Amino acid sequence: MCDTKNHAIREINLGKREVLTVIGTGEKGNDKEGNKKPEDQKLSSPWDIVAINRDTLIFAMAGTHQIWALNLKTNRGFKFSGTGKEGNFNNKHDLKSCEWAQPSGLSLGIISNSKIELYVADSESSAIRSINMKTLVASRCLVGGDVNPKNLHAYGDLDGTNECAKLQHPLGVAFIPEKNVIAVTDTYNHKIKVIDPFNNEIFSWLGNGHATLLDQQTFDASLNEPSGICSIYDPKEKDIKVFIADCNNHCIRFVHYDTGFLTTPKIHGIPKMFESYSEEINDDYQEDEKLLLKKSANENRGSGNTTMQSKKTNDTTFD
Repeated sequence: MCDTKNHAIREINLGKREVLTVIGTGEKGNDKEGNKKPEDQKLSSPWDIVAINRDTLIFAMAGTHQIWALNLKTNRGFKFSGTGKEGNFNNKHDLKSCEWAQPSGLSLGIISNSKIELYVADSESSAIRSINMKTLVASRCLVGGDVNPKNLHAYGDLDGTNECAKLQHPLGVAFIPEKNVIAVTDTYNHKIKVIDPFNNEIFSWLGNGHATLLDQQTFDASLNEPSGICSIYDPKEKDIKVFIADCNNHCIRFVHYDTGFLTTPKIHGIPKMFESYSEEINDDYQEDEKLLLKKSANENRGSGNTTMQSKKTNDTTFD
């Protein structure tokens, strides 16, 4: 996970209930190359992270306007794409010479054996861009931004194709493999939009643009600066649920992809999909509790004797 304000990449071990720092010192840095020892490597506002394979993670380094890679065998991080200069410059031949503008959300899209892309919510350029993960040499703009790579003020709220479409500070992207589309949190427009990556076309899907909290269908629903987004496919119900971190409404919401109905669930404990895992966790907790109770009983037994002696002493004193 990206611990943005601590400028670190961290690992959560659910089985052991531990949080470990993989890389980062806790201090903000300005290193644009990396490859230092993980305990010495200063990061700059890492925002989102995605697994490429068992040994490699890619994360958005928003503070230095770059995309970095993390080698899990060595825990060393290094520049994957971006010069460190803020801009909206794509390159067909060299990823490292690209310019990004506060890259935030990431999502890996495996469309076919020949088309694998890393989708990037490039927030300050108000664009959704991608990296060709098959060739590892090219980047392109899907929608938003401007043909002038230095114009970072080409924002708005307009459906369409390529640079004719406009967004405003998108923070999250999620490739939905069952539909071959990309869901986007158009954060400052308070909407969820969907991109067709084959035609570079984006269209509004959810939200009326008003910064309020309202559960309704598609354009009647409202959100308030949605940020994170992901999707889960339920094979039993043959249903796709898209989950949204609705930032300024301080809640997690979901929408059924086929119906477009937005719901704010009342969370009462652990969801069903985690029940079997939580049973294992609970078993561990119970074992830990038994040990703690046993330890506590032994300590109390000792302290109890001391207490009784104190009382006797006090009684003697009062006499």
